[in-house]
Order: sequence, then structure tokens, then C-alpha cells
Amino acid sequence: MKCKKCGFDTPNNSNFCSHCGSPIDFDDEFISIDSKTEEEKNEEHTKNANENMNQMMNIDISRASIGWYFLGFFFPLAGIIIFFLFLYKKPDLAFKARRGAIHGFILSIALTFLFIITVSLKGGL
Repeated sequence: MKCKKCGFDTPNNSNFCSHCGSPIDFDDEFISIDSKTEEEKNEEHTKNANENMNQMMNIDISRASIGWYFLGFFFPLAGIIIFFLFLYKKPDLAFKARRGAIHGFILSIALTFLFIITVSLKGGL
């Protein structure tokens, strides 16, 4: 903002000219309601966006924990990998994926033996 008396360029938040000392008259167009700089606004926006994303991720993971069980059930290797990935971050999710993997593996072994026994009783393929 320029001083009306001497024309010196003063900071926007000063009440007096730093060159001649005369009071600065504010025009309506120069009054700033928000005293935060653009950098502070961007930092606050980024922080809020990160917090919102973390909250959404936590909600989605906790609500979809039954899905991790079924993923482990139908794909046991994926369930074991998820177990080791989330063991310390989300132990409840990790144990559900592991439980699904174990149940899926046991069921696949049981069905394999049942198939072998059925084929052998019928006399082969």
C-alpha cells in the first residue's frame, strides 16, 4: 500500500508510514479480514485434507474388515500377505485376513481330499 503523503510503499498491516510517519488511511478495497498469508492458508488446507483422508481411510478399513476375511478366504496367499502387512498397524484387520486365509486353505484341502476319494471310489477318471 502506498502512503498518500509521501508515496512510500508500506506493508499492508501497518497503521503508519515507515518513511514519513503519517497515519495510513485505509480504503475499503484494501482492508483484509483474514490476516493469514497464502502460505499459511495452503498449509492449513493441506493439513485439513490429510486429516480428512486419514479419517476416511480409518473408517473404510474398519467397516470393510469382513471383506478382508473373504479376501483371505478365497485367496489364502493374499490373506497371509495382508496379515504380515497390517500386523502392527491394524491388528484386528490382520487377524481377520489370517483367519479367512486359514479357513480357505483348510476348506481347499478338505475338498481336494474329497475329490480324490470320490474319483478313486468310482474307478478313476
